[in-house]
Amino acid sequence: MRGIEMGPLRCLEAAARLGSLTAAARQLQISQPAVTVQIAALERRLGVRLLQRSSRGVRPTPTGQEILGRVRRILDSVAALEVGVETGPIEGQLQIGSTDVVVLHRLSPMLRMFRDRHPNG
Repeated sequence: MRGIEMGPLRCLEAAARLGSLTAAARQLQISQPAVTVQIAALERRLGVRLLQRSSRGVRPTPTGQEILGRVRRILDSVAALEVGVETGPIEGQLQIGSTDVVVLHRLSPMLRMFRDRHPNG
C-alpha cells in the first residue's frame, strides 16, 4: 500500500481555506476536476468525508477540521524543509562513477550548473 502523497493534502488544505474547489484549483494551478478527484481519493483512502460540498462552496466536516490541523502541520514542515534545503550550504564529498560518454556529454554541463548554483559548495 502506498503512502499518502502531498498533492491531495495541498488540495484539501487550499479548498478548506478558500471555501471553494475552483479557487483551490486556481491557486494550485491545476484543473478543478483534478482537485475534486484528489480530495475524493484522499477521502476514500482515509475512509471519512473531509469536506461538505454545497452550492455555496465547501467547508470541512468535523473530522475534516481535525485532519486539516494535521495536514497543515505536515505542509508547514515540508515547506520548512524545502526552504532549508534551498538555502542551506552544500557540504560533503561527492564521488561519481561514470562511463566516458556520460562524462563527455552530460556530466560536465551538470557540474557547471551545480557550481553556478552553489559557488561555495
